Amino acid sequence: MSVNASNAKKRRLDINKPNHAVNSNNSSPIVYINVGGANRNVRRSLLIKLRQVSHDNPLCILLLQGAHHHWSDVPTTTDRDGTVRIYVDRNPDAFDDLLEYVEYGKEFLKSMVKSNDDEARYRLRKLGLECDYFTIDSLAADVDEVTRQIDDDVDFGEPVSFRSDGWFSMAGQLGHRGFNGGWRWNNISGNNRSIASQNTFDTDFGDCVVETTATYLLIFSLHTIATAALPPNRGYTHDDDDEFSRIVVYPDVMTRSDSDFSCYTIARCGAFDYRSDEETRRIDPLLYTASFAELISLRKGNKLGSKHGTGIAKTGRGPPIGAVVTSRSEFPDKPECVHFMKLIRVFGDNMEKWNVKREEGEYHNIAEPTRVKWMVCRNDWTNPRSKVPRCAHLDDEDNTTIRFQKAGYYLLVGRVAGRLKKNYSYANAAIKLELRTNGGTPLHISHKLISYPGVSFPGDQDDVPYDKRRVDYSPIDDVIYAERESCLRVVATGGACIAQHGTVPDSFDKIPTQSLSAMRLASSARVDRYQMSLVDASVKFERALGKDESASEPEPLFRVIREGAALEALVDCQCILVGSLAYNVAEIASLRLNGNSILHSQLCKESGYGSHNISTIIHIERGDSLQISLIRFLADSGNNMGHLAFVALE
Repeated sequence: MSVNASNAKKRRLDINKPNHAVNSNNSSPIVYINVGGANRNVRRSLLIKLRQVSHDNPLCILLLQGAHHHWSDVPTTTDRDGTVRIYVDRNPDAFDDLLEYVEYGKEFLKSMVKSNDDEARYRLRKLGLECDYFTIDSLAADVDEVTRQIDDDVDFGEPVSFRSDGWFSMAGQLGHRGFNGGWRWNNISGNNRSIASQNTFDTDFGDCVVETTATYLLIFSLHTIATAALPPNRGYTHDDDDEFSRIVVYPDVMTRSDSDFSCYTIARCGAFDYRSDEETRRIDPLLYTASFAELISLRKGNKLGSKHGTGIAKTGRGPPIGAVVTSRSEFPDKPECVHFMKLIRVFGDNMEKWNVKREEGEYHNIAEPTRVKWMVCRNDWTNPRSKVPRCAHLDDEDNTTIRFQKAGYYLLVGRVAGRLKKNYSYANAAIKLELRTNGGTPLHISHKLISYPGVSFPGDQDDVPYDKRRVDYSPIDDVIYAERESCLRVVATGGACIAQHGTVPDSFDKIPTQSLSAMRLASSARVDRYQMSLVDASVKFERALGKDESASEPEPLFRVIREGAALEALVDCQCILVGSLAYNVAEIASLRLNGNSILHSQLCKESGYGSHNISTIIHIERGDSLQISLIRFLADSGNNMGHLAFVALE
C-alpha cells in the first residue's frame, strides 16, 4: 500500500514483525527515504554506521530492513516512477547534518563551531535534538573537544603584554611647599624619555607630559581627605568641582573657548565623610588613600595632574587640602608611598572595558540591584583591534555576566561601589566577585570586596537624603585563570546592594567611577598570585593561582617563607603588582620590600567598608622579601582576607 508524498500516512512503526526491504532488493546499496517531505537517497553503509553509533536504534533497524509485506504498519510514500520510500517524520536539513556528523564526525562540527554565528548555533541545537532522537550520545563530548581545538586556532588578536622599558613613575617628594602642601611630584623612575617626562616649565598646568600616544595602564594613589557627597544640582560652583580625587589632563593641546575651564577629568575615585556636622569635618578631617588602576588612552603632549576632591567639605577657610594632609599624615617622611602616578604602556589588543550601568530610578527611590549590570565602555584605544573575535564579552542575554571566549590568564582592574539596602536586617552583607564555569562550578571567588559584618543603621532610611546614604568603593584588581565560556559576575549578598554612584549615565555629568577592564595575557606571561589570611594579627601568604587542569602549574616568582609571613623572590624582574586587603583587617596596610615601606594604604576611618588597594610596580631581585605590615588592627584572624597578584614585565 502506498500514498502520495503530500498526504503520506504516518502509522505506528512495528519492527518486531518480519522485515524486508522497501525496495524489491533489500541488499541494494541505496536506501530510499522521505524525510519530512524531502526525498533522500542514502548509502546503506552510512545507515549501518548510524545504527552502530545509535546503539541499534529501532528506527535505524527499520530503515535498513524494510517492513516486509506489512505495508499498512509502515508510513511510506511513492514517487512518480514507483519508488517506494519509508517516511521519517523529521526535519530534512537536521537529518542531513546528522548523516554528515555520522560520516565525518568532529571534522564536520568544526565549521559550525568555528563560525559561532547565530545560524551555526541554531544548526548545532537542531543537530543536538536529532542526536537525542536517534540515541547518539557522542555529540556533546565531540563539540567540547572541537571547541577546545578551535579555541587554540582562532585568531583572537594579540594578547596584552607589558615591557620593562615601557613604564613611567612620578611620586611625591618632600622639600617643596606649594599647591600640594609640603611635597611635589618630582620623584621620577621608569623609562621617562619615551613614555612621559616631568613638567618642569609650567607646573601650574600638570605634573608630567605624555611623550608617546598609546593605551596605558594607569596606577594612581593620592593621600587625601574624605568629603561629603555632592547631590545633583547642589554644591558645584565651578566646572571642575568634584567630590572625588582625580587624574586630570590640561587642555593646552586642544582648542578651547572657555578660559575659566582649567582641566578635564579622565579618571577619579574617592570616599565619603558621612558625619553631618560641617565644622567637625573641617577641624577633624578623615584621611584616606584614594587609589585605583584603570585603562586609559593618552596622546602625546597631554599634561597630566592630580586634584584633591572638594565636594561640600571645602569651606574656603583654612589651608589647602594638600597642606592639611601633609600636616596630619601618618606617613610624613614617606610621601612617595602614598602619592604616585604610574603609566605602563599596554602592548597588544586583547582588552575589553565595561562600565557599570545605572538602574532606573531617582536618588530618593532608587533600585537596589544585587548584581552589577555592565555596559561596553566607549574608548579610543590607540591600538584598536581588527575585526577578530573578542576574548571576553557581555552575555547576549544577560548584561550581568561577562563571558570569556579564550581560555587563559587575565589581568583585571577596576572598582565597584556598594551600600546597604534600606529597611533590611543586615547579616554579613557583602559584595564579591565570582568566576564560574558555564555549568556553575566556582573557579575563582574573591574575598569580600566590600563587607558590612554586623553593621546596621537605626531608623527608616527611606527619607534619608542622597548625600547621607552610605556608598563604599573597592578595587577588583586581580589575576584570574578563565576557562572558555566561564562567567564572571559581581554580586551582592546578605542585605548589600550595588550602589548607583559613579555609574553610567552619571547624573553628576562626571567620568564614571565604577568600571572593569580585562586584559588577556600572553601564554608566555609570567604570573603569580598569593592569598592572604590573618593569623594572630599577622598577614600570612599561601599560593593560590588558578590554572588549566590539563597543564602544569606556572613557575612561581616567589616562595613563601617565615611560616607564611613573607614572600621571597626567586627571580630578578620588574612586576606589576595588583592586590587588595579587606577593610576589617586594619585601618592602615603597608607593603614592605626588604623591610622598607614602598606602599601605604589608609582606609577612611569609621566610613570605609571597601578594601585596601595594593597596586604598584616593583623591582625585585632574587632573595628580596615582601611582606604586609598593619597599623591599628581591627581583627586578629580570618581566612581569605585578600590577595597579591603579579605580572612580570618582559
